Amino acid sequence: MGKILFRMAEYAKSQGITVNKLETMLGASKGVFAKALKADGNTSTQWVENFCSVFTAISPEWLLLGSGDFEVKKECNQVPLCGDPVSLFYGGGKHSNQENSVMQGRIEQMERENRILKEDNKELNREVGRLEAKIEHYEGVEQKNEELIMEITELRNQVLTLRAQIKGLADSASSHTA
Repeated sequence: MGKILFRMAEYAKSQGITVNKLETMLGASKGVFAKALKADGNTSTQWVENFCSVFTAISPEWLLLGSGDFEVKKECNQVPLCGDPVSLFYGGGKHSNQENSVMQGRIEQMERENRILKEDNKELNREVGRLEAKIEHYEGVEQKNEELIMEITELRNQVLTLRAQIKGLADSASSHTA
């Protein structure tokens, strides 16, 4: 089953999903999937089952055997969800048990993905908060720098004034001694 594990990781990568995120999506403990990948290890049937329920477009033949297309090509008259999902689900009970089961699986998949997206959103909001705090800090530093630059400029002007006074006193003293 080691090759299946690699194909799962390959497919997830093609979808822009990291191994850590894949672990979360499959309900695996953090690091377990990654560790199994590194060890060229086996995967549990539960992971394969969860993977197939999350990634419904995956070709089982490709996943299990490595042959055929990556994803199953579906016609619009074959469920899952071609067209309007609301009208498909609320079609007045005109769907077969298989169609209802497929739609229910898709709804569950969307709910899992939604939970993951909500968690990602929370993390992004926390990161925004951290970045806003840094910006506030640097704006304070920038304000302090501006105050220091003004103070330095003022001190330089005072030094120039004092030098001019010293020169004037020195000139005055040398004219009195001559």
